[in-house]
Amino acid sequence: MRTSTELIKQQDRILKFLAKHPDYFDEWEKMHIRSGSKIDYSGKFIPDIMRELFAELDLFKEDEDIYQGFLDLLKREFDINQDIVEIGGGIIPNLAKRIAMEQEKGTVTVYDPRLGTTKTDIPNLKLRKEKFTLSTDISKAGLVVAFMPCEATETIIRSATSNKKDFMLGFCEGGPHGDIFDFYESDDEWLHAMLYYAENQIESNNLGTLQKTYFKKYHDPYPIVWNKRD
Repeated sequence: MRTSTELIKQQDRILKFLAKHPDYFDEWEKMHIRSGSKIDYSGKFIPDIMRELFAELDLFKEDEDIYQGFLDLLKREFDINQDIVEIGGGIIPNLAKRIAMEQEKGTVTVYDPRLGTTKTDIPNLKLRKEKFTLSTDISKAGLVVAFMPCEATETIIRSATSNKKDFMLGFCEGGPHGDIFDFYESDDEWLHAMLYYAENQIESNNLGTLQKTYFKKYHDPYPIVWNKRD
């Protein structure tokens, strides 16, 4: 649990960041941030925008830092010292920053139309404020990563596997169900379909086997998957 002093500090830092970067967020997001800035998320799954702000402002407690958890898993399973593409890096690309800062060689290129800025002082970090599509060229990348990309999930799996790239993907709160192009009726149905699709594509493209784990430590109910070559 956070103390009242910690919560006041948390709210103050978040609201100052919002005031400094108002163009990063739409009006609904700003309302959500103002409300969430004073919530004690101890022992809870932290929502997407608040996760980004907590990471950027160093507000995570040690057992809450899900970005570090993902990075630790990534380093155990793959060599991060290569050219990496991250898809759906978020408004604030915290994961990409961390990977880039730990690389001894290689680059990290982030694709997300919602990036708050394309400026960075990390020389091996490249920010592309654009939507990733199946026609996006990833031929020079050795590894594809995505942390809770939601509606881009199927595109990421298809692009990575069809281009014979290793990948790691953390699923999110749900995919694109409910619009006229979507036939999934629930989060669970979408999730099972994407897991089956990933397993099938990995096998069809000789990328080994599908691996899966959960970040229960961070109260995250959604799986993280990757391919493991034989």
